[in-house]
Amino acid sequence: MSYSGFLRFIGVLITVVFVVGFFLLFINSPGSFEKSDRLSIASYYLMGIDRGNLAIYLCYHILGGLLVIFCMGFLSIRAKQIQVFIAKVLLLFSGIQWLSFGIFPDKEVGEDLFLLRVIVFNLTCFLSFLILGVDFHSISRNKIATYYTIITAAGMLIIFLNGVFTLENRSFLFTNIHISMYFAWFGFFGVLNFLRSDNLNLSYVNRC
Repeated sequence: MSYSGFLRFIGVLITVVFVVGFFLLFINSPGSFEKSDRLSIASYYLMGIDRGNLAIYLCYHILGGLLVIFCMGFLSIRAKQIQVFIAKVLLLFSGIQWLSFGIFPDKEVGEDLFLLRVIVFNLTCFLSFLILGVDFHSISRNKIATYYTIITAAGMLIIFLNGVFTLENRSFLFTNIHISMYFAWFGFFGVLNFLRSDNLNLSYVNRC
């Protein structure tokens, strides 16, 4: 498998692990899905889910590790614009943030600080996709991937603003949709760029 193929595979795997992981988490913890409109899915402790649950490791530790691996590889994609580099660093930061939700959950940092972490995570995701969308053509030759990134950023902005207006009601429905869009992007990135092996402008490609 080439280096570019590995990066695309990790992108698809991230979305698959997200879907399967939370499906297992909701199945193993009855009632947690109903709480997802009032609680962030990043807050498994508030859902009453035990930290030793295997689905927890899949949803946060393994998923967070895959995000970091993908984003580190994403940094190798050529882009002359400094803003694209900043966007990729922000994307890496978002992956580290998600991993931290599993390592340092809300029960250990306090609810107020946890809420701030979720807001920062959402802003980081939005800003990274917004900047990437503007100059995505310098990363990928796939125009559909470019448009999808822009649409994702626009959707995140609308959802984030709606979430802010409903924050006083402690509604995390928009936050959870925002997070779902974030993880869906990696899968679409991988699938759309699987169509052609030369879609990505990698700094180096290890061909097998």
